[in-house]
Amino acid sequence: MMQNPELQFDVFINHRGTDVKNSLASLIYNQLKSKESTLRVFLDQKEIPYGFHFATVIETAIQSSSVHIAIFSERYAESSWCLDELDLILRSKRPFIPVFCDVEPWALRRIEKGCYQKAFEKHEGREPVEKTKRWKDALSQASFLQGMPFKTKENDYWDFVEKIVGIVLKKLKQGSLVVAKYPVRLEQAAEAFPAEVFPTSASELEDLKVCQEFITEEFALAHGPDDDRPDLTELFEADGPAISELFELNDNGPAISEMFETDEDGPAWRDLFKPDKDGPVSK
Repeated sequence: MMQNPELQFDVFINHRGTDVKNSLASLIYNQLKSKESTLRVFLDQKEIPYGFHFATVIETAIQSSSVHIAIFSERYAESSWCLDELDLILRSKRPFIPVFCDVEPWALRRIEKGCYQKAFEKHEGREPVEKTKRWKDALSQASFLQGMPFKTKENDYWDFVEKIVGIVLKKLKQGSLVVAKYPVRLEQAAEAFPAEVFPTSASELEDLKVCQEFITEEFALAHGPDDDRPDLTELFEADGPAISELFELNDNGPAISEMFETDEDGPAWRDLFKPDKDGPVSK
């Protein structure tokens, strides 16, 4: 079953509101929206639809977002919400950009000697050991990732925000299956095919590292003359299974051409992958 579209997002900004909500976090949010008006960016409670449970929306937003940003500030670890979100973000395995705002990366892995010491002393007095251990592990993992340092008294806010927004948009274009106005994620692409025709899951396709290239590069040519179309079987010879293994058709299954026909519920699949003037696939 498809997730509720009201809860789908492109970018998730994890932050401690008392530190950076009215400064760095809001600037990144507003600049992303100004660059790409169609982007859905999750910043905080204002993105939660009325009638939805906070925890459910946050978890779904993290799972659906293509890029995550975590702003580690001096009071970040005081928030159990921030730490829970960070744990979910790292387990999602999606692109993740750490921002170290007035915090050194080593402080995230040496809790007992850094600025998060007092926060964790309080957490450990009221939270289960397993939870605080997960939080510490998540912080430690984040500390070893290539991040972006930011000093509020030294760095220029606008230059920094422009840089991080550029990185986010680049990652979205690299990892997105969005063409024209129809958003198509890996999970949606896999679910759109009948299970008996396309049994491979989206996660398996990501592991094979072929689905992204297959859809974004080769389907973009599907509307051209036959002579211009690539031999699709060549796409899978080096890094993945044969095309016949992905589309296990039998006498009772539909023809490949039938899977790309227009129906009453939406546009033809081939229309979703048409190029624009600027390149083979655009967002």
